[in-house]
Amino acid sequence: MEAREPLRDVRGALRAVLARLREGEPGEGREPFELPRFWDALGQTFQVTSQEATKLSLAFSRPPLPSAEDCRKLSEDVQNAILAVATVYYWLPKGQGTTLRKMVRDATTEVVEGMIQLTDTILNAPMESLSQEQLISTGGVWEACEQVSNLPRDNQAAVVSALAAYLGVVKDAVEEMEHVSLRRTCSGGFIDSEYSELEGIHKDHRVQLLALHRTTPTIPPCA
Repeated sequence: MEAREPLRDVRGALRAVLARLREGEPGEGREPFELPRFWDALGQTFQVTSQEATKLSLAFSRPPLPSAEDCRKLSEDVQNAILAVATVYYWLPKGQGTTLRKMVRDATTEVVEGMIQLTDTILNAPMESLSQEQLISTGGVWEACEQVSNLPRDNQAAVVSALAAYLGVVKDAVEEMEHVSLRRTCSGGFIDSEYSELEGIHKDHRVQLLALHRTTPTIPPCA
């Protein structure tokens, strides 16, 4: 058996976990549910996952590479760490709030995606040395695991955080529209022709912002 074969198996298992996270929702969670205990457990599982990513990456960073048995053990540890992360996420009951659950699910999904990316990189890389792609993938898992400390701790805080992020996007889009509107007014054109200049997420708001523009007073012609 090729030494990295167990890693191929665990990659398939991680993809199954990811698919379930994307499609499913937590149930009623553990009873009785204790929010502080949940956060402690989630933080611990994220930390363990980060450590397992480091161990896996180091094992395939230089010769001699791990034997098939060592790779099997490394793969099992990675799989167990990811399953623990997903399990703790499923503790979170629906009654804790939709926004909080979505943020925790997104963070959990990012960790699983990062570990899948790391296993992909190791499986596809030459076996002689540590590649730049492997370093980047390992750092991606670390970064995903570290974000648990920045998650809002209850649904009210999650709603405030989501609203602040949304308002920031809208503010940027409004400023862009004002800039485009002023330029078109100065040149005697129409704002509609300027939508091609909006990039990325600004396009998501162009219909709403156009309606806003058409209900506001016309900007006076430039001197």
